Amino acid sequence: MRGVYAKYNEGGMMEDAPQEETKKVKEFSYTDLMNHLIDKKGGNAGIYEDLMNAIAFHESGPDQRMSASAIQISEDEETGETYDGPGRGLFQFEKGEARGGETAVNRTIEYFKDNNLTVPQWVKDLDAKEAGTLDFSELPEEQQRFLFITNYLQHPNANLGKIADGSQSFTEFWAEYHHAGGKTTDRGAFGESLGAYEEWKDSDEGKTYFKEHSYYVPSEEKKEEETEDSSEDAEESESPMTMGGLFGMGSQLEALLGGGSPAARVGAAAAAANRK
Repeated sequence: MRGVYAKYNEGGMMEDAPQEETKKVKEFSYTDLMNHLIDKKGGNAGIYEDLMNAIAFHESGPDQRMSASAIQISEDEETGETYDGPGRGLFQFEKGEARGGETAVNRTIEYFKDNNLTVPQWVKDLDAKEAGTLDFSELPEEQQRFLFITNYLQHPNANLGKIADGSQSFTEFWAEYHHAGGKTTDRGAFGESLGAYEEWKDSDEGKTYFKEHSYYVPSEEKKEEETEDSSEDAEESESPMTMGGLFGMGSQLEALLGGGSPAARVGAAAAAANRK
């Protein structure tokens, strides 16, 4: 037999009927999302990665630094005993019904639908989990970063464009939208973490981390654009007038003057240029 699609007639077997190829829809990847974010809000991958890394550095704490499987360590005020808190993963999205983790997934689905984009299957699978069981510490790091971006793209108040143009500092973004603890928000503690993060970026450990945890793969066209942008920004940064216009840009200025990673410096310079 020539196959299940062979046709027959009275004279015998005819040619096989053409088989329709199953078209596999390419899922929206992390790179697709980052390019979408840049198109929507401006800036470049470097500045958004820098924001995520700064928040992850602080949220994961010194004992689980930059670990995608980090679990919040809480302490009983009366006994002093420690136990697993609700914060999970790089960004400590909370586990529990209607808490941070589930909210991030819900916002992701809403954002994709609002923008006529196909929701990735893995996001649908997370949404199908029993209420209260979603644990970000069990998710691959790339998916955690993906959900961080979509959570804030759909956030009712946050605007990642302000990170791109330098009008909001990393500290204020974290305090207002990520920690969102009101009077309990410790901007000073985050500021200390941010300073330590800037030093860590230049350390051998930091450089190795960035090499091993890179999920954004720019197209050749994007690479050329970023190369051109960085060259222009490097020339402009030599001018005192240009540098004078950078004051008040928070962590972007720190990245420019503090010798941060190449990605951070390019991101900060691009953000400064966009403000003009």
